[in-house]
Amino acid sequence: MAKQGRAPRRWLPREHGFWVMSCAVLVTALTKSGNSIAAWLMAPAVLIASSVLGGLFSRSVRRAQSAQIAASAALAFGGVPVELAAGARAADALLTGVAWAAIFVPSALIVRAAFARAAQQHERAYQLEVCSIALCLAAAAAFMALERVPLTIATGMAAVTCALLSCIEPSVKQMKPVGLTFAGLSALSALLLAL
Repeated sequence: MAKQGRAPRRWLPREHGFWVMSCAVLVTALTKSGNSIAAWLMAPAVLIASSVLGGLFSRSVRRAQSAQIAASAALAFGGVPVELAAGARAADALLTGVAWAAIFVPSALIVRAAFARAAQQHERAYQLEVCSIALCLAAAAAFMALERVPLTIATGMAAVTCALLSCIEPSVKQMKPVGLTFAGLSALSALLLAL
């Protein structure tokens, strides 16, 4: 009988969320960068680097909640080098990254809450849901104080989305509709953050 070996390593992430987040961030950065050749050269470099890293750490990200949250936060800042290459102010580029983090990390928390409910960890699921909404609201309040209207609206929309999903309490078998909801949120946010 032939000995079964390990499954071959995948060099690209299989998770749809990775591709949605990467594309939303990079499209936003490129839209804000106009016709900057440097930005258009930087964007593929960022996509290749994040794809290789995402593929290498894909298993770890799927297994560990902390790794999934860290990966979501890291992807949020993928547009920063693109915007900087186009000559954007560092503060503006970083604020856009913070806004994406305030959308992606709470989204990951909502997904983790569904897994916690599946494991009968209802208190943990509740804590994750509350944390997701609180993060969005805190970011929206900070952006409002800075008079960054598009960033305020985008993170406010994320708060509403997380609150609605917390009320619905989707199961792990309903991750496809949840993913589509967050993909829609990312698309709307990309439009707002490109302003």
